[in-house]
Amino acid sequence: MANKRLIQNLFKLTGLLIGAAGLIFLLVAAVRIRSEQVCKGVVIRFLGKSAGRYVGKADIASQMWPGGIPSLQGRPLEDLDLSLMEQRIEQDPWVRNAELFIDASGRLQVVVEEQQPLARLFTREGASFYIDEGLRRIPLNRYFTPNLPVFTGLPVSWEVRNRQDSAWLIQVLEIVTAMRDDSLWMAQIVECAYEPPMGFVLYPMAGDHRIIFGNAQRAQQKFRNLFLFYAKVLAKEGWNRYRSIDLRFDRQVVAVPTVPIKAAADSLNAVITPAMALQEQEPDSETEKTEVNPSQQETSTITIKKTPRLLIPSRQRSP
Repeated sequence: MANKRLIQNLFKLTGLLIGAAGLIFLLVAAVRIRSEQVCKGVVIRFLGKSAGRYVGKADIASQMWPGGIPSLQGRPLEDLDLSLMEQRIEQDPWVRNAELFIDASGRLQVVVEEQQPLARLFTREGASFYIDEGLRRIPLNRYFTPNLPVFTGLPVSWEVRNRQDSAWLIQVLEIVTAMRDDSLWMAQIVECAYEPPMGFVLYPMAGDHRIIFGNAQRAQQKFRNLFLFYAKVLAKEGWNRYRSIDLRFDRQVVAVPTVPIKAAADSLNAVITPAMALQEQEPDSETEKTEVNPSQQETSTITIKKTPRLLIPSRQRSP
C-alpha cells in the first residue's frame, strides 16, 4: 500500500515538473517572439463626446515617442515602454487618461480620454482658463473653443492654489451644475459676472435686464424662481420691462422696472416695486401666488395650474 502511494506521488511530481517546464518554455518562446516582433502600426482613438477636438493625433504621437508615428513603425516591441509612454501623453493638460497596449496584429493601440471642461473663467488680473468637475484648472486650447458658461471678475488666480480659491471655484461649479439641469439657462445666460457686493450677476441673451443671483446657495431654487418670473411676468409685460431681477431673497423675486409703474412721492417705490412672492410647488399642483409691494403692501393673486412653457425671443440683447 505504501509503495502504491509512493508511485502515485512520483507521478504527480513528474506531472508538475513537466507542466512547469512547459510553462517556462512558453514564456521563453513568447519573450523570444516579442523580441523579434516589430510595431506594425499605430492606432489612436479618443473616448467621449469631444472625439479629438482638444488634442490632435499628431500631438499624441509626438508626445509618446520622439519622431511620432513614422519612428514607431518597424521598431521592435521590446523597445517600447508602454507605461512611460502613457505618462508622457498624460502630461498634456487636456488629456485626462491614456491607455496603451499591443493587439494581436502587432499594432500599438492608443486610447485617449480628453478633459471635459464645464466653465470658462476670467480673473480680475485678466487670466483665463477652464475648470472641470474636479475643479482642475485647464489652460486655453489652441484647437477648439467650447461653448461653455462664462464667469468674469473672479478673485482667483491661475498660479495660486489655496483654500479660498477652491471656495470660489466650488460656487462656480454649483451654479454651472444648476444651469446644466435646464438647457434654457445654458442658452439664455451669456455671462456670469462677480460684482461685489451683489455677488454673481447674470446677463441674459434676451432682454435688457440683469439678474442679481448673489452667491451659489439655493442655486436650483433661484433658477426655478427666475423661470416662474419669466413665464408669469416677462412673457406678459415684455422682456425689456425691468432693468434688474433680484433672486437673493428666499421664495421671492424682486424686480426693478425700467420705467416706474406709477409716479410715487417716495422714491423707494420706484426701486423695489413690484415684488413677486414665489412659493415652492409641484409642477402639476394648483397654488396661488401673491405679488407683494414691500413699501405699500399691495397684493395681487396669480394662479399657477402647472409649470408654464416659456419661449425666449431670438433677438440679441442690445449692447
